Formats: sequence, structure tokens, C-alpha cells
Amino acid sequence: MLALAACALFAAACNDDETEGVDVVETTRIKEIGYQSAVCVGYVKGACSERGVCYFDAAAPDQLRTVKAPHDGDTFEAALSDLETGRDYSCYVYAWVNGQVVKGETKTFRMLEEGQPYLLAGEVRNVEHTSATLDGYVFTSGGSEILERGFCYGTADEPTLDDERCTVVPVEGGLGQMTADLTGLTDKTDYFVRIYLRSDEGLYYSPAASFRTRQYNKPLVSIVGFERRGDKIVVRAKTGVQDAADEELETSRGICVGDTDSYEQGTEYTASTAGIGEYEVEIPADGNVGFIWAWAGNKEGKEISNVATSRASVRLEAGMDVRSRWMAPSFTIENLGIFDAEILEAGVCWSETGADPTVENDHRVYDAKDALVPAAYEMPLFFGLKTATAYRVRAYVTNQYGTSYSKPVEITTRGDLYDAHIRVKAGEGAKLPYMNGWQIILNDVTSAANANVPEGLLSPAFRAVYAGWDTACEAGASHMNGIIYRVRETTDGGAYLEIMFYYRTGAANSLKSFTNKISYQRNDDGTFRFKDYIRVSNAMYNGLSEENKAAIDQVFTYFRDHDFYLEWGARDYEFAQSGTAVDSKNGPIWMVPVDEPDNYWTFTNKHYTQSQLPAVANPF
Repeated sequence: MLALAACALFAAACNDDETEGVDVVETTRIKEIGYQSAVCVGYVKGACSERGVCYFDAAAPDQLRTVKAPHDGDTFEAALSDLETGRDYSCYVYAWVNGQVVKGETKTFRMLEEGQPYLLAGEVRNVEHTSATLDGYVFTSGGSEILERGFCYGTADEPTLDDERCTVVPVEGGLGQMTADLTGLTDKTDYFVRIYLRSDEGLYYSPAASFRTRQYNKPLVSIVGFERRGDKIVVRAKTGVQDAADEELETSRGICVGDTDSYEQGTEYTASTAGIGEYEVEIPADGNVGFIWAWAGNKEGKEISNVATSRASVRLEAGMDVRSRWMAPSFTIENLGIFDAEILEAGVCWSETGADPTVENDHRVYDAKDALVPAAYEMPLFFGLKTATAYRVRAYVTNQYGTSYSKPVEITTRGDLYDAHIRVKAGEGAKLPYMNGWQIILNDVTSAANANVPEGLLSPAFRAVYAGWDTACEAGASHMNGIIYRVRETTDGGAYLEIMFYYRTGAANSLKSFTNKISYQRNDDGTFRFKDYIRVSNAMYNGLSEENKAAIDQVFTYFRDHDFYLEWGARDYEFAQSGTAVDSKNGPIWMVPVDEPDNYWTFTNKHYTQSQLPAVANPF
């Protein structure tokens, strides 16, 4: 017990504000009220340094007494002793938090008078949806003969025998324990119960105890499968229960179908049978159905299954072409689901996080020339990957009903092929890959009528640059024919690209060229940065206007504005070497802008060895 002075300080520290560290402080109820003792039930949720119950005579509220409670669990009970018969008392639950006292609601109760019966309504046992067991005890009748005893229960807080909301259950006997089994209760309902005792001195009630009957649950429901029967689709579904008692409730069921993923916009069909178990519903097999739900309902409400959609399915080929920064996947669209729908998009998506990728991550759409149908598709090589990195890749297909994904395929890209293929040629100081010159033949023609850009070989940026070249050449009475790129090393260990422009002035044997050069350096992340360039004097070039000269020079401007990957072709790919048989040792080159991977530059059509290229003086 606290001393009287300490109690005054304790009361002054109390407040009703919510304090950090404690979520709930609640004075739940008072029970087992007798002649000189009672029990307070409290609830404290959260961290506190001390908790318990304060109680006092209602006529002397400043004379607090306390009972500390242990910290085992949120709910606790505190025995209030040394009380006087027939007096009114108050109590509240408290908790010490950060030097403050947080208190719960104050509850007032009255002790029994001498001569009054001592009645106790105990805890309610075996509470179910519609039944419960009541326990109670008559300790003393107050000295009078017991004429009648029993339980009075109902939805009123203080049930009485004359309240029409309450039910009376007489129990024969005198002093001692009493029990009654209740049936016919309403589920999920709060009830209050008191013992009553009638003697020749009058009618007495115990303090009320309370309980809540259990709630029934909504039914479980799921789709089992589909079956096509002529011009109909049979949807099979099943219902279940969360609790065995839920089977007592009447359950209706059916399916809902629609052409959007909104249940509210769909059409409901009710099954011909009700209850728990499997059922079937037959619906028309038309193009307006792509989303299907199963539903079931009882008096607790309606439950809707996960939606099944008529998405197309897709399979990704595991043995795809994987290189250092790119891959060439193949995928197969296998069917359109149970309902036909036009395929809107397909492609692949990838992730290096280890999680299954989605189209919200990195993805590439298949560039379809015609409508997509169930078939096998091969995507061209594309960039955007990191070297020597593990990825998860999935194919996807989308129709009006949603997107489906293939099983994931694990790939690991190769190391940087520049490191594998570049080498220093001893004695000459030239830094060479296995193949050091590449040509892309844009046109091999003798007339302007055929001088068109072969778009299948060029990226969007390359097409724009080439169009400028073609226009500039025509201004000089020439026709753009092609370009050759090759890598060279400077005397200080740097590197540059020679860019040889080929053009024709008329006849097939009138091929001419001029060479420009642009230096580059390799960044720490393996990318390349182009910088200084030099134009080599040429009569055709020098005769152009400044505007057309700028059109020729724009490739260098583009290079200087971007960091690039230089992707050197792997040796296990075969390309025809210019003027010779198939070269199985060397590959192509790709220059890929880091920020615009779609605008990669590819040089693969003809390949030249060092001896086939003209000697050019080192300009750097």
C-alpha cells in the first residue's frame, strides 16, 4: 500500500492523455463482489515500468490504495481487500510510463450489506454460436430461507426477472454451486447474466457477468476448372466452411462472368443446388467472357473467389543466345485460354534481383509485323544487359484479359568481349582485335535510283545520320555506298577509330573514299567515350556547303554526346569475309550507346584483315 502522502502525489501525476509506450489502459470490470473483498480485472497493452489498480472509498477519493500487478500478459486481475460491507468503492487501472501515470476508466461498485445473500456469477464456459454454460455460487442466503434461485440472462446490461429482453432459468437447490446449459442463443451477440435469489426477505441479484457468442463465417469458395461442351462452357467450383458449425447455415452459390476485371460489371449465374461441396454452372462460350469468379453466400455475407481469366499462355525457350550484354530469346505462344481473345503484345522481361521479372521491370516488346497468334517467335538480338551478370528472364503475352508469364529461365551473360578479343600486335604497336576492320554495305549500286537506306541493318540514330550523308553526297554529284570502321592504337597507348566513307560518282568502278578519325578512351566501368576527331581533306567533301559538311560530320557529334559499349563479336559466329570463304574465327562489332541501347550500330556484312585495309598515317 502507498502511504497517504505518496497517494496524493500519485493522484496528482495521473492524467487521461495517451502516452507514448502504452497503447491501451483499461479498467475492464469488477467481479466477485462480497462483504469485504472484490476483484478488479484490468488490461494494459504496451510497455510500462509498473501497472496495477488504485481503489478508494467513494466518500474519501483522496485516500488511495494500490495493488501492483505482474507483467505476465496484457490482462490481469487484482484482489481488493479490507473493504467494508455496504459501502461504495471506486477503482481504476493505472500504468507508469516515462514518469507519468496513465489511468483507465473509474468504475464504482457497492459491497454487500450484512444479512444480504452473497451471490457470485462465475465465468461463462463452453461458449459456442448458439449455446453456453453458466456457472454460479450462492455463498450465503443472508440468514433467510431460500425460496427460489437461478440465472437471469439477456441483452440488457443489468438483467432482471421483469425485463422482457431477459430469460429466466431456475435452478433448484440452496447454498452452493449452480450450473445451467443455455441453448437457442443468437450468434455474435453480447449477453449479460446474473444469479437471482428470492427469500422471504426479498429478491437479490449478483453482479453481472458478460459473454459473447461466437460468430459464424462466410463460406469458402474457389474455381476448380473448366470444360467445353459444344457451344457452352461448364465452370466447376466448390464451397467449403471455415468452421464445422458454419455448415448449419444455408449457402447459395454460383459464378460471375464478364469482359472486364470488375466483378460489379459482370453477370451472375446461380447454381441449381445450394450447400457445401462441388457444383457446376453452364454459360455460353462467347467472346464477351474473359473473367470468371465463383461466389457463395450465407447470412454472414458473400465471398468471392480469385478471378480466373482467359489469358494466353507462353513458354520461353531455355537455350537462348546469350552473349556479354545481350540475348536473342525465342518464345512460343501456346494457346489463348478457354475463351479466344486477340493478343495485344508479347515479348520478354528480365531482372537481376533474383525475383521473377514483370513488364513493370526491364522488358522488350516483340516487333510484330502481323497479328500475333499461337506460334513460335524469335526476337532479334538486343542490348541493355550487364556483362558477367546473372538474370531471370520470362516471356510474357498480353491480351484484353491480362498478362501471363512463362516459367523463368536463368541466364548469365558472358564477360566483356572487348577484353577477350583485343590484343597488341607485337613489333607494330598496333592494338588490334582478332579482326580489326568492319564494313557495312549500305548500297552497292551504280545509280541514284537504288540509293535507299536498308533500314533492316540500321538503328534509328544510324538511319538519321545516314540520310544526312546520302543527301550530302548527292549534293556533290555522288552516291553514298558504305563505310568501314577499324580500331587503331595511338603512340601513347590510346585508341581511335578510322571511319572510311565510300561513295561512287557513277560507274561501278568509280568507288572512292575519304577517311575521318575519332579517338576514344575506355572508362572505368568498361564503357567508351569518344572525343577528338580529325577530318581528312577530300575534294568531294571540300566542295560541299557548310550545311552538307555538318551532315557528314554529325556521326562524330553523335559519338561525342554518348558513352558507348563496344561489343566485339564472339568467335563462334560465322560471317562471310570479303572476297573469301566463310571466316569462322572472327565476329562483328556493335557500338551501343549506354543511354540509348535501341540505337546500336552494327557492322557485320563484310570483314577485312589488316592486309586488306589501306595504310593510313596515324593522325594523333
